[in-house]
Amino acid sequence: MGAFEFTDASVKMPDTSEEFIEKLLLKLRSGEDVLKIPSREKGDMISKGMHFHLEPEMFIQISGYTDFTFPSGHFKLMPGEICLVPPKVGHSEKAFPCSGFPFYNLVVMMRGANTFMHIANSAKNRPHTLKGGSYETAVNTSRLIRYMEDVCDLSDARDGTAQSELTASILQAILYLLLDIIRNKEKIDEGGRASMCRTIVAGSIGDPTMNVRKIAGILKCSPDYLSHRFHVETGMKLTEYINQQRTEMAKGLLESSLLNIKEIAWACGYTDPGYLTRVFRRTQGVSPRAYRKKIS
Repeated sequence: MGAFEFTDASVKMPDTSEEFIEKLLLKLRSGEDVLKIPSREKGDMISKGMHFHLEPEMFIQISGYTDFTFPSGHFKLMPGEICLVPPKVGHSEKAFPCSGFPFYNLVVMMRGANTFMHIANSAKNRPHTLKGGSYETAVNTSRLIRYMEDVCDLSDARDGTAQSELTASILQAILYLLLDIIRNKEKIDEGGRASMCRTIVAGSIGDPTMNVRKIAGILKCSPDYLSHRFHVETGMKLTEYINQQRTEMAKGLLESSLLNIKEIAWACGYTDPGYLTRVFRRTQGVSPRAYRKKIS
């Protein structure tokens, strides 16, 4: 598969992602191995500065390459390859051009009833959301999570040819499901500011530098204008939405992981665990430790 000669202006969402997913399906049907999955032998793993999600996350490399770092190792994702990060495995990425082509990848994330897809470009070797869309499709989002988790489980098993064939079949099903979501246009305001904000927040929840000013820079507008548009479209302040999403992630980690409070703060984009505690107490009425004790 040759690299796509895209420029930022020529990338279209969802057209570009649909075209590339179809090419990946051709590779899979011909028997090519395109999948890379990081190890999760040590269970819930995170280091400071890494992204961390409660659901699986998929990266599809369009051109250039991604240099991934995980708590247990690293690898490069080359054009035409897929990285599937299991739930609760920390990761960080650096973006590089390759063979004269710039960096672009397609990122797929799930949260609640929504599937988020965005194409990223890069600045100073850091991936940045370029164009994206959010799709409200509770049934298909649940299927995506289940299928991706199945692929991760099969990767852990490492039981030979039969497992590899089953993995390839489920991976094809995931790609067909993504095409179905795109083509049925089960989306929430794909081109709106609020939709792009949701997509950026979903992908950057663990980034402590994510704030209104940074998101406005990505969307090439002023922070005041972005805050106003988000409030008009959603009835909520963007700063409130960011803290809401971080708090919901903290609740999920308190309920389902053995990470300590400091690690949970890192995962949610807070460098100071004390700040997480203050935000959590203000929105939930109890401290993170008290919340974990209450549900245990």
